[in-house]
Amino acid sequence: ENHRTTNQYLRLADCGHFYCLECLMTDICKCGKKITKTSQVYSYTTKLESE
Repeated sequence: ENHRTTNQYLRLADCGHFYCLECLMTDICKCGKKITKTSQVYSYTTKLESE
C-alpha cells in the first residue's frame, strides 16, 4: 500500500485546493501555493477542480 501514484490526490478542505498526496507526505503545503519541487512532488492540478 506504500506505492502511491500521481492519480492519488487529497482535497484540503481548509484551502479548497487539490494537492498531490506526495506533497502532503513530504512537506506542509501552503494554501494557494503551487507546489513545484522535484519529480517526486507534483504541482497541484487544476483538472481536479472540475470535480
